[in-house]
Amino acid sequence: MNAVAITGLLLLAALVVPAVAVWARQPRRRARRRLARLAAIHARDGDRQALLTGLSRLLRDHAQALAGEVAVAGLSGGRWLVFLDETGQTDAFTRGPGRVLVDAPYQSAATLAERDLDIPGLLAACRAWIDDARFHPEHHR
Repeated sequence: MNAVAITGLLLLAALVVPAVAVWARQPRRRARRRLARLAAIHARDGDRQALLTGLSRLLRDHAQALAGEVAVAGLSGGRWLVFLDETGQTDAFTRGPGRVLVDAPYQSAATLAERDLDIPGLLAACRAWIDDARFHPEHHR
């Protein structure tokens, strides 16, 4: 190869690699923005039901972006929480504030008002999961 061709390839690589890196982070950025909006709405109006339903949808949508719909679609209850823990390298969903995502999104506003929920802890767990989640197909067959 001549010097011009090598220079051209290096220039192309210098443009493509950062573009791919930015593209790969897009789902995570979108999820962070959605989480921030949900937290702001909850801080404004205190609607636990809307927050929990929104968090549940957000995590599922981000999991599908990360792992694909097939890997996530059939997960519910404890299996869903285990998936979140395994992909996020945490126990915040099976043993921590994220446990509420099993049933709270489906409870009435009156029932949720009576529950002792760790909303700051839940938001922190969701934020950490969005930042840290990695899907390894060999662990989820």
